[in-house]
Amino acid sequence: MGLETLLPALLSFFHEGRSPLIDLMAAVTTKPARLLGLEAGTLAVGAPADLVLCDIGAPIRVDADKLISKSKNSPFDGRSLQARC
Repeated sequence: MGLETLLPALLSFFHEGRSPLIDLMAAVTTKPARLLGLEAGTLAVGAPADLVLCDIGAPIRVDADKLISKSKNSPFDGRSLQARC
């Protein structure tokens, strides 16, 4: 459940003007990779192509009953967010 709502919830900080997009993306890409000692999370020649395509402006409404996770206790249930991958 956390992975299904991570990006839209995180991007709410960007959409509300509370944090720059680059800082939010680094928090879930390059910084965790660096902490774990992985050569991932970057876009460079010869690097693994670990990409996700998403529309950060696409509106979504979180419906816990439709989440893939077996856990349905999402704190975002019923909330309108933005970002569809």
